[in-house]
Amino acid sequence: MPKGKKPTGKKTALTHTDTGFGVKPIDVAAKIRKIDRQFSEGDKQLAYRQIQQLCHQHPDQAELQQFMAELALEFGDFVRYGQACAQLIQLQPHNAHHFYGFASALVTGAQVLLARQMFLQAIALDPDNELADRARTTIASIETNFDELLLPADLPTDRDTAIDLLIKHEWAQVYLSWGEYEKCRETEQEVLQIKPNMLPALNNLSLIAFVQDDLIAAIDQSEQVLAIAPDNIHALANLVRYCVLADQVDRAQTFADRLKLSQAPAWDPWTKKLEAFSYLGDQAAIVETWEDLQQDPAALKALSAIELHYVAVAMARRGDIDQAQRLWQQALHLAPELSIAQANLDNLYQPAAEQHAAWAFSAEHWLSTTMRQQLTTELLLIVQAKQKNTKQNQNIKQVCQHYFDQHPEAMIWVEIMLDRGDPTICQVAIDLAKNADRPRLWDALHRFALGQQGADSLRHQTAIALVQAQRLEAENVRMWLMGEWQEIALLSYEFHDERPARHPRTVENLLKPALMLLRTGTVAGAVEAEALLQKALAIKSAPDLLNNLAVAYQLQHRDDAAKALAEQIIADYPTYIPARVVRAGYHLQNHETAAAEALLKPILKQTRIQIDDLATFSEGYLRLLIQQAQIQPARSWLELWSQVTPDHPRIPIWRQQLSLLKVPATIGKLGDRRRSGQRWK
Repeated sequence: MPKGKKPTGKKTALTHTDTGFGVKPIDVAAKIRKIDRQFSEGDKQLAYRQIQQLCHQHPDQAELQQFMAELALEFGDFVRYGQACAQLIQLQPHNAHHFYGFASALVTGAQVLLARQMFLQAIALDPDNELADRARTTIASIETNFDELLLPADLPTDRDTAIDLLIKHEWAQVYLSWGEYEKCRETEQEVLQIKPNMLPALNNLSLIAFVQDDLIAAIDQSEQVLAIAPDNIHALANLVRYCVLADQVDRAQTFADRLKLSQAPAWDPWTKKLEAFSYLGDQAAIVETWEDLQQDPAALKALSAIELHYVAVAMARRGDIDQAQRLWQQALHLAPELSIAQANLDNLYQPAAEQHAAWAFSAEHWLSTTMRQQLTTELLLIVQAKQKNTKQNQNIKQVCQHYFDQHPEAMIWVEIMLDRGDPTICQVAIDLAKNADRPRLWDALHRFALGQQGADSLRHQTAIALVQAQRLEAENVRMWLMGEWQEIALLSYEFHDERPARHPRTVENLLKPALMLLRTGTVAGAVEAEALLQKALAIKSAPDLLNNLAVAYQLQHRDDAAKALAEQIIADYPTYIPARVVRAGYHLQNHETAAAEALLKPILKQTRIQIDDLATFSEGYLRLLIQQAQIQPARSWLELWSQVTPDHPRIPIWRQQLSLLKVPATIGKLGDRRRSGQRWK
């Protein structure tokens, strides 16, 4: 079992839920052993997700909750740690350690009055516990700051009543962090019955409305707060986010401008400001806030990992890669489990062609509950499925078009994902937009394809889709590729894996052993293969039979015969790719580049290519481009090939060869990466 730190104090009441009649019992010990093994073998994220799912399915299993608490400590996830401790309090109400643990998690989450209450209960249960003295010290510190805690809230004058009200509100905050939205709503409504204008409670109700898909109610609730306190930082920040997702960007900017100027007291004001500007994509405001923080050493020192991450994203998108790298490293030092910071930092290590623009949020932050469910259960599965016929593709279009008919507000979401989403959700947005076939979404795809935000492969595939939809001319397209602007032609192909027409059985019976003999690479094998192929050609003439005969001549060092036969195949079968590639290969050996180009360039005009022929042509074409010193076009073609058959064994070899001709900038040479940093604007 992972070695977690001993519970430092946490727990609180949570409604007990039975697994229910008919629920299949589980072998808890076996489940824990399996998850522990996964954790120990390095698949920590999977192990963590699985224990969370099991705890949700079986909340009455104390062993699972205890293991959840230990893993949560390993990840530094004090929200889940506190939730597990709270559930353990329900199951083992006389165990003081659970109360100590829950109280410690509450301190981390700034629910200090509720933490004090839990510490007092823990001490009452076990006053001699090894954590008791530390708990008493924490209680004394909290009580010393009572006046500071109570004054800003404009609470009832009776101190005990005010404390009880704040504890109730802190319970609501806990429920919100756990995703217990109905409990949070009910608790905050109880708070508002006592204190109707309690701003933090109103702000929480707006957040609940948002996650439950009522964006209009969320905006209205936040505006109620501003009617009471026009410079309330949390309400202003929330309204920036809501208005962005409601396709009210100008209005969001108005609230952001007010947020910049607000000096109102608030819990964690810098996080709310940086978060809001990140939703808006206002990198200048983030950098300005960062500069303001330089004048406040105490606030600067207290910055959390997520705040540093927001600033790093802004720096990266503005081209300051050095600063972005330092900030992400600093964030990970504070919170090693902050996976989004690690993902962005890893992104900096990619070659210029594979880098994605820095992203501030993971996909779930951009999605309402319903939209998340639809994307993960319906649209996402359909769009990402490997479709094999026109009827299925048409079904995808119908589903996507119906979705945007029902949710036109989702178009702003697609635009945002193309600009500020992570690589995975950006791909989803591209697929949805292509299939939805809406003018506004085509415009968004056009901006994305000809911009600098995504990896080359994402933008290239988008540009091809635009050409196919006749929304972009294929010639003389200026694109950001390999870390620099290039003018290219966008070639659109249909690739297929259909087998060529079958030969008669008598021909197949001769061809198969001939191919086996050719694969030996020996002269003797080539002689025997030639005899078999001549018999097959006496029955039926076909380009593949002739091409294999040319190979047999090559293996016997009969180059003149091989060349003559290749020319005959090209004359009789002008679209047969292997013969052209073989003949071009002879010219390239003799550095007859123009002759090789004359043979290979016509293939580029074919609109339908068999996948095996694509590999054959790609190798010949890459040799031609390298001989012509056209390294960037060679890389572009390699990217196209790798998109069609990413697992082809020759692709890594070519990728390595091209990298040696011009090594892409890497994180180790940050000075050379300034140019690639320009893409993040």
